[in-house]
Amino acid sequence: MLFVQEEVISSFEKDFEDKNGDALDTDGVTLLVYTDDFNAIKRGYEILLPIYDELKDAVTHQMISDFCKQ
Repeated sequence: MLFVQEEVISSFEKDFEDKNGDALDTDGVTLLVYTDDFNAIKRGYEILLPIYDELKDAVTHQMISDFCKQ
C-alpha cells in the first residue's frame, strides 16, 4: 500500500522516477487511481479527520503503550 499526499499526486510519478530511476526494472511508474476510489478516499478523510483530531488530543503515547502491553 502506498500513501500519496493529494498536493503532490500530480507530480508523484516523475518525482518517484527521478529519485529511484536507477533501481527500477521498468521505464517508469504509473500511479493508477480510479476517480471513484479517489473520491471515496477524500470523503472518508473529510469525515474521519475531525474524529482523529479529537482522539489525538485525548489519547497519549503512554495510553497506547499500556494498551499494547495487554
